[in-house]
Amino acid sequence: MRLVFIFFILLLAACGSPGIPTGSVIRVDGAEVITPALGENEAAFFNLEVGGAAVRLDAFALDNPKAAQLEVTVFDSNRLPYARSVSRSWFVAPGLALSPAQRNPKLIDPNLPFSLNLPANFGKAYVRVRNRLNEPTRVRVRAVVRAGYKGSSGLEIVGSTQGALLFLGQLDSYVYRGKKARLTLSYPGGSLRPLVEVVRGGSRVFRGEPGVSFDLEPGDQIFVREQSNGGLAGFCDQALGCTDGVNSGIYTLWIE
Repeated sequence: MRLVFIFFILLLAACGSPGIPTGSVIRVDGAEVITPALGENEAAFFNLEVGGAAVRLDAFALDNPKAAQLEVTVFDSNRLPYARSVSRSWFVAPGLALSPAQRNPKLIDPNLPFSLNLPANFGKAYVRVRNRLNEPTRVRVRAVVRAGYKGSSGLEIVGSTQGALLFLGQLDSYVYRGKKARLTLSYPGGSLRPLVEVVRGGSRVFRGEPGVSFDLEPGDQIFVREQSNGGLAGFCDQALGCTDGVNSGIYTLWIE
């Protein structure tokens, strides 16, 4: 194992990018890769190419998964940090400050991976998977094409609808074509902090958190985003056609 890390250091010197060496290749919907046992704070590195379809990157702890504490970080083609996951239910942009509840999320299912989503055409990704637990674990890593909801851009609606904030920086938008009604954003997930905004005649007339209502009029534009300017994102399951096993990204626009 130590020889592997020496090899990584030599690769660093070759590529001139401190801390992020070239690693094993992972192919989307290809074979899974299992790392050797990683000790506390030890990491394995991978390369991934994201083309025309969005991708979910998964890391499963194979030894003592219930207590697992993995950290999955993706760097872009310039080896700059893009996203980080330390939870089975959400992921975050680098450097974003999190609340204590988000730093210590409720355990969902030890069989679920530590995951994050990469948008279509992301291109070259450098991946680091680190073991933060003080006991060694092997890690199974895979990349799969994302199925289900991909976001809404200008969708015309006349009644209640569901969406999910699955990508960093995502902004869902809708145009309301129904009769005057009451709008309420519902979000039971707990991991994110979504906002709903209404624009009427070019001016924002409402900005509210889940549970706060507003009177809609025909032609109103509705926007949903995460409060930290899209710095947090989650996952969806079943209702929107996703198979993530987690519903942390799903919201509902109730129009009644």
